Amino acid sequence: MSGPDFDELAEGTSPDERAQLRRAHDLLLAAGPPPELPPYLAEAPRMRKQKEPALTTVPRRRFGAIVTAAAGIAAAAFVVGYLIANIGGSDETQVITTIPMKPTAAGSAQSAAVIDVLEGGEGGNIPLNLTVSGLHKLPDGGHYELWLTRVVHGKQLPIVSCGTFVAPTGDRIEVALNAPYRLGEGRPGWIVTRNLRGAKTNPVVLTT
Repeated sequence: MSGPDFDELAEGTSPDERAQLRRAHDLLLAAGPPPELPPYLAEAPRMRKQKEPALTTVPRRRFGAIVTAAAGIAAAAFVVGYLIANIGGSDETQVITTIPMKPTAAGSAQSAAVIDVLEGGEGGNIPLNLTVSGLHKLPDGGHYELWLTRVVHGKQLPIVSCGTFVAPTGDRIEVALNAPYRLGEGRPGWIVTRNLRGAKTNPVVLTT
């Protein structure tokens, strides 16, 4: 085997480097050329290359369209969810009628209240929302009570309780109560009584 001229390859090297290169050069010449590959091995890389699937990419314009469509779908889903949530909530809190209340001589002159009769309820129970302010704070064991009334022999009498509550001094509060049967065609009355532990009477402090 003949190879390139060693002196040309080693030109410009130091004596030590020249000696190392000379030994490597002689070993390569002694080993001779590598054996030729068998035909089946020579064909293998080309066959594998043909079988490997090509890497496909989405064109830039198509990729932009996909991103835009995905963003539109997400935005539409958000809007639909928002509308469903708000429609569902509005039906549960729809006010049928609003009834104002005023203080009596037995109550605080600064007190006032409003009853919102709400749509809904099952089994004859009508949901109510009572907003009241200006009531006196009662001692432990005391509470206020909302009553539905009817006029009997010219007197307004409480006929059914709609629930009890307590109130801090002068503060405005909202209380969820209910009328335990349907109100019917007539116009009922409403009162709020003050109930103290051990008291023989429960004076009316608010009325319609």
